[in-house]
Amino acid sequence: MQELYGDWNCIKAPVKHCHSIKQLRQEVLWLNYDPQASTLTVEEIAPCPQPQQLSLM
Repeated sequence: MQELYGDWNCIKAPVKHCHSIKQLRQEVLWLNYDPQASTLTVEEIAPCPQPQQLSLM
């Protein structure tokens, strides 16, 4: 990945135990922009719909 996306920003999540394969795994997010320079919020990028109320009858 570093060879292909070496000029991108890389954010690594903490290593966690993956129960499906019984081994440690680490998720990595590759971004083609600087997340520190972004002024957008998550809500502006992908707004969440209003939650629906459920009726139990």
